[in-house]
Amino acid sequence: MKITKCTCLLIFILFITSCYCQSDKQDVQNKLKIDSSSIKLKYVGPHATFYFYRSYITFFNKSVLRIPIFLNDTLVNKLKANNLIPIQIFSEGNYTIAVDKKGKTKLSVKVKFGNEYFFKCDLKGGLLINKVMIDIVTPQQGRTESGISEKY
Repeated sequence: MKITKCTCLLIFILFITSCYCQSDKQDVQNKLKIDSSSIKLKYVGPHATFYFYRSYITFFNKSVLRIPIFLNDTLVNKLKANNLIPIQIFSEGNYTIAVDKKGKTKLSVKVKFGNEYFFKCDLKGGLLINKVMIDIVTPQQGRTESGISEKY
């Protein structure tokens, strides 16, 4: 049985790709565990909470793309379909939120301690062209659409 250089190269690329995908998958699972557990934790000191979510999308219709979340021009997380990310804010003031690198989707929010802010993120478009959108919604609507209960 003769193995060509092309076959060896292909096997090597598949091996490297599978190792990278496995480590990326573990990193994402670790982040999701932290994100989902932090919903249940209540910080005792003064803070506000931002909730970023994507409402339910069926498996066949959901996009594999993740929506990047920028808080004051700093990437804080990437939001997958059918997911919720809570972020606790420990200082009051104005915050700029965007869901793209260029800042075309900027929202400005004045944060006050004790408040919860819900942001509905969505990805519209077709196969090659996607438009990222973000809207601030009421806490009641955000809790209903994201599926978190009133006690958190």
